[in-house]
Amino acid sequence: MLDMQKILEQVDRYFEENKGEEAESLMQQAAAQAVQEGDHSGLLQLLNELLGYYRETGQEENAQGQGGPKDAPTSPFHGKACRARYLTPLRC
Repeated sequence: MLDMQKILEQVDRYFEENKGEEAESLMQQAAAQAVQEGDHSGLLQLLNELLGYYRETGQEENAQGQGGPKDAPTSPFHGKACRARYLTPLRC
């Protein structure tokens, strides 16, 4: 399981330093790792944070869970393969 406290503390530091892209990258990498490890709780936390970031930064296409690269990691939620990088709990 991922150390979510450590990850989210680093994300917060990036935001405090106005490094949103680094925070996004960290959350995406950690989400991919959560998928690989089957850490559904951690994945949901990260996706929630990513969704908030995308909404805050006006990235509606990402906030709505649309699109995404074909090689993005998948998640087993609801028996469907969802693109973890763009997944929102409401769309999967």
